[in-house]
Amino acid sequence: MKKNKVLSVVLVLTTLLQLFTGIVSYAQGEMRTSQENYPVWYLRESFGSASSWDKARAWNGTNTNTGSGLDGVTLTDDSTAQKSEAYRALNDITSGVITYDFDFRVDRYCDNVAFRLLNDTETVVGIVTKGTNLYLEQPGNTLEYISNYTPSVINKDKVNYVVAHIDMDNKMILDVYVDGVKCIDNKPLTNESDKINVFDVETDEAGKVVLTNQRVHLYKGFIVMDDFFNNHEIKPIGWEFEKDKGTISVYTANNRNVDRYSVQMNTSQGGIKATKKFKSEGGHLVFETSVLQPKKRDGITISVNNGSNSVMSVTTDGTNFKNGTQAFYNYMGNVWYVIKFDMDLDNKTAKLYLNNKLKAENISLNYTTIDNITIEANQDDVPAIFDDVKLYHPFEYPDDYVPAPIKPEKEDDSFLIGMQMCPLWTEGLYTKSWDYVKAAPDRMPILGAYDEGNPEVNDWEIKWLIDHGFDFQWVCTYPS
Repeated sequence: MKKNKVLSVVLVLTTLLQLFTGIVSYAQGEMRTSQENYPVWYLRESFGSASSWDKARAWNGTNTNTGSGLDGVTLTDDSTAQKSEAYRALNDITSGVITYDFDFRVDRYCDNVAFRLLNDTETVVGIVTKGTNLYLEQPGNTLEYISNYTPSVINKDKVNYVVAHIDMDNKMILDVYVDGVKCIDNKPLTNESDKINVFDVETDEAGKVVLTNQRVHLYKGFIVMDDFFNNHEIKPIGWEFEKDKGTISVYTANNRNVDRYSVQMNTSQGGIKATKKFKSEGGHLVFETSVLQPKKRDGITISVNNGSNSVMSVTTDGTNFKNGTQAFYNYMGNVWYVIKFDMDLDNKTAKLYLNNKLKAENISLNYTTIDNITIEANQDDVPAIFDDVKLYHPFEYPDDYVPAPIKPEKEDDSFLIGMQMCPLWTEGLYTKSWDYVKAAPDRMPILGAYDEGNPEVNDWEIKWLIDHGFDFQWVCTYPS
């Protein structure tokens, strides 16, 4: 048996987002002069760290700090002769359905504030302000009315929330939602294109405005991807709720995380059933969601279904999580749990994971397709909270993926060796980025300016830790 010895090595791991899935912000930073001969502000993430955005310029004659902390991407345009702009290059997106998801706040009504997805410099999907309204840019330099919007001069707390779904295979904008309400469906792309590879946001040359984005996200490859990010007290998009005197509200976690909002089912007066429908899907599918009970309660059911028939489910009985009649974990109150079904529908078998740990396998299924997800909570004084609902076909690992680790042999009385790691520098959330390391290339790690949000990077980290004799990893966390 190993003796009770622990050697802890501290390592601070830094990250750089390679794919455009992060939240970024402007804060005032060093000013430099561009070739256009006007001030350019380095793009900054939340809390003032340098960003990996490709271009950022904001005209700010008042020298007022308007973008820091959790405010989001802030472009301060105080010029009537120059526009402010930021763009970010993406990996080419050439196929499939994309979810394009952003919010914005402006300090006044304005013209020509634009949010665009580009193919290099050509607009593929453009959404633009004109006066009091939002418009979708359409072929032939025409505009399609979407909705009105609200500036902070009217409501200082108002954030306008936009979601669009884009079908690159059929060159269509499937729908556009504003504040949870569908406003447009089945429109052509602004300009027909075979790819999207840039996100661009800009203000008008002739007008002044302060523009803030707290989030700009692109998702691809998901059948369902709902992170319920916003706190705008709107019904989650595409969900149906059957309520027996119960109510739905936004749960806000007491922390500084930008994504701290979830769906709360208030069941003290009656039960609630939430349903997300989609076209029938089969094959290899993975379903995930997170669930929280402030106190232990029973009567929560999470299920993927074929019509009204449950294909696979997890329930709570007041003590345990159960799959069917089989209890697999004694849960606690006030703890988030991630539930995952890994389903081989063709062969009618599945695996069940809790917090990414395998709890059951070779689970027998009765159907080869699913077409809806339900999350149900019976009447109880304790609410049920859920978040991050995902359904997708998993990608197969490539042949040259991270090799399996090789654990070295140790003496029986050797130390337990651990490494403390601090995953702080995700773009837009924390205080550092690789820009701070560029001046000292000798300090760049073996993986280079890697993205710790990439599971392949995580697997390299795990492999190297095991290969070099580490026994555990201690993740650093901070209280709110």
